[in-house]
Amino acid sequence: DVLPGLPELLIRGLPEGKAQHVRDLMEPLRRGSEVGFTYRPFTPDETELERDFRQACVVLMPSREEGFGLVGLDAIALGIPCLVSSRSGLGDFLHDASLARNVVVRTTGDLEIDAATWQREIEFVLRDPAAAFRRADALRTKLESVLSWRTSADALLEELRQLPAA
Repeated sequence: DVLPGLPELLIRGLPEGKAQHVRDLMEPLRRGSEVGFTYRPFTPDETELERDFRQACVVLMPSREEGFGLVGLDAIALGIPCLVSSRSGLGDFLHDASLARNVVVRTTGDLEIDAATWQREIEFVLRDPAAAFRRADALRTKLESVLSWRTSADALLEELRQLPAA
């Protein structure tokens, strides 16, 4: 009821031969809604991935466990509103950097609780997409100073200086 039109859910990264299995899992979640679903396979093609990102109102990374979460970081780097799981390395990083507000979604592992939480967070983004894009751009700008090649190289060199001489 939040959107003026019908949303389209794009699921990207399906392993070869798994599309039908994912469709079978997703179909009951539609519960008769008119939401469109598009399934796309994994691709390393950055141009194709950026096209998908640039068409999005919000990128979701609802992982129950995720080592880091480059998908979320890619969305942030492009200034696309993004919601990431608190059970991801990216969620941890954003939390530690005090940048989690309106981005990191508390994920407990209880599917009913998590579904309601994610629904509220998605609706918050979709109610005012212009504000969501402004917040995403502000996050991108803040992260530029923290996550740069220069900062990473300096941190690595400092760690190497701390190692005992061989």
